[in-house]
Amino acid sequence: MTKRILLGDIVSAHGIRGEVVLRTYTTDPEDIGAYGPLADESGRRTFEIASAKATAKGVITRIKGVVTRNDAEALRGTKLYVARDALPAPDDGDYYHEDLIGLAAEAPGGKPIGKIVAVQNFGAG
Repeated sequence: MTKRILLGDIVSAHGIRGEVVLRTYTTDPEDIGAYGPLADESGRRTFEIASAKATAKGVITRIKGVVTRNDAEALRGTKLYVARDALPAPDDGDYYHEDLIGLAAEAPGGKPIGKIVAVQNFGAG
């Protein structure tokens, strides 16, 4: 199974022409569409970002094929993923959390203590 990375989620509809407000997890919020089509959690639906504009409210986004407020409202809560290999290689010393899953965990002396099963992200923590 291909590793996927969560890049954002649809928070709400915006206006009457089908735009949505996204919460993004990309370094530059407006770059959410730069990695190609995004998929929902199941991987069955894909979404292509036509435009994105960062605001204090979130990223106001137009998704191709979403043309009415009702279409946009139906997407509320949708999480948007991209295949891990669509992302650029991280800089030295940086990593994607997904890349850590499954690695061996060792005590400072090198003694094996288990495997990484999750990386929790609590924001400021």
